[in-house]
This record gives sequence, structure tokens and C-alpha cells, in this order.
Amino acid sequence: MMDILQNIEEEIPTEELNRIFIEATERARRENRALGLSNISVKEGELVEEKPDGTIVYLGKKAQYGNLIKVKKGVYTIDEK
Repeated sequence: MMDILQNIEEEIPTEELNRIFIEATERARRENRALGLSNISVKEGELVEEKPDGTIVYLGKKAQYGNLIKVKKGVYTIDEK
């Protein structure tokens, strides 16, 4: 992974970004469990709480997403300040 991030001018493949996201999410969930904290996530469009023991509690609320912005497919650059 480091060789991909060495040259910021290179495009990072979608598959690599997805893999990084999944690994980070799993690490955070494991850390929360180890600390005795619950994880809040969306499952089938509803907010759920996953307790440290693995119990899933539906919170009875539909997930609401903020204002979505449609973005055209293309190459975007992030300007550093």
C-alpha cells in the first residue's frame, strides 16, 4: 500500500480505497468491542446498535442522509493549503 501512496500524483484504484475503508472499519469495530463500546451503523436502512457482546439492537429510526450532491464521474484533484 505504501508504494501506492508514495506518488500522490498516481490515481488510487477504487478497489484499493475500498480495501482500506473496510480494514479501517473493522479495526475500529474491534477496538470499540475491546473497550466495551457499542457500534452504531445502518443495516437495511435502519440505525442499529451493535453491543460489545455482538447483540444487535434496532434503534427504530430510519437512517437519514444529508443533502446528497450529484457528482459527475471524472478525475478530481485536492488542493493542499
